[in-house]
Amino acid sequence: MTQLHYKHSLFALLLLATAASGCGDDNNTTPGTDLGMPDQGMETPRGRANPPTLGDQIDRMGRPAISTATVGTFMPNGAPRDNLKDSYNANSNPSTWAAMYQAGIADMIAIYDGADTVCGNQLAAGEGATAYDTLAGVLVDDRLVIDSGTGTCTEYLGYEAEVLGVLGEGGEGGCGGRTPLYDVIDRSYSVLINGSLGDLGDAIDADSVTTHSTTTFPFLAAP
Repeated sequence: MTQLHYKHSLFALLLLATAASGCGDDNNTTPGTDLGMPDQGMETPRGRANPPTLGDQIDRMGRPAISTATVGTFMPNGAPRDNLKDSYNANSNPSTWAAMYQAGIADMIAIYDGADTVCGNQLAAGEGATAYDTLAGVLVDDRLVIDSGTGTCTEYLGYEAEVLGVLGEGGEGGCGGRTPLYDVIDRSYSVLINGSLGDLGDAIDADSVTTHSTTTFPFLAAP
């Protein structure tokens, strides 16, 4: 059977199946019964008064690229690496994050520090066996931190750099979090490799649409 005939036959079967499932008893007056769905008209609309029941967490709203770049990144492909990332993303208890993941993150970012053949120039790098613990301690608290006391939003990871004291006296790191205008990948890898806030780039400076907004919802431009 040719591919074209196969597609036509499959389409015909789908039409028959649709017709069969769509033909119910005209006397049936219960909304949603034909589709095997509950009567939506009898339910309280979803909202603050009737929130959905949440299942297990499978991801977290963290800093972009952190789990990809620092959690098991240089481990061999396979179950140990995959399980570690799944555990990381599913962990909803911040009080356990440092004990479970900080040492592993420190090991991973130590590898990035040597990518430019210069060891010790990573952001907040120290010396000796604990050289990468400071930055790992910041990164392991992987959630978007917002400083509502400032209206300046110019630097991704700027607030973290301010907390670490690496911006100089009086350094203003900005509001924290991220906006659609930040090049978060350039910033992340620059911090991890040579300690700068943007010297290194991935040669992708912008997407094909540059009309994103920081003030008008939904912020991202239409596709």
